[in-house]
Amino acid sequence: MPRLSADQWERARADYEVRGLGMGEIGRRYGVTKQAVAKKIKTEGWVQGKSSHIVDRKVSAIKDFRAAELESSRLSSTLQMTVAECVQEQLQQEGILASLANAVAAKARSMVDAAASPEDLEVLSRIKKNLTPPPAPAQTSVTVQQAQVRSREMEMSPEEVCAALIAEQQREIEEQERREREKRAKTVENSQ
Repeated sequence: MPRLSADQWERARADYEVRGLGMGEIGRRYGVTKQAVAKKIKTEGWVQGKSSHIVDRKVSAIKDFRAAELESSRLSSTLQMTVAECVQEQLQQEGILASLANAVAAKARSMVDAAASPEDLEVLSRIKKNLTPPPAPAQTSVTVQQAQVRSREMEMSPEEVCAALIAEQQREIEEQERREREKRAKTVENSQ
């Protein structure tokens, strides 16, 4: 039987504590004996299923969030904007926005790292440009090729990421308002 690396044992522990897998299943998955797994469990104090409740809580939170987003999408654009503002205000009051902003910034950085084409980088660059003040006259704009070279260095602060998300939401709301105006105009035309 092979010896497992520290990383493999850590994954085995995660399977035991998060997924709730038994010793036999862990042994089969990682190619070690049930006795080796039992010894590791005892020496390191693993607890089967210890963190499985976190998975349930996260799934529940995501379902609740999606349901709220669906409900919100049925509101008029003005109400949607007001809801977004109130959510931001409440998160700021509760001190949650900062940690959320950091998580969103980390996601944005991973998106930059995962950008596969110049078009991807151009979109991300546009988002960042829309959030930052115009450059001083001496500065030049970043081309797509420069963005490719600097893609690993490109980082947005949590505030910039939140501003990008808010701007995107506002663009969506404005687009929805435009469509509603067009629909009303067509209805008026057809009724005449």
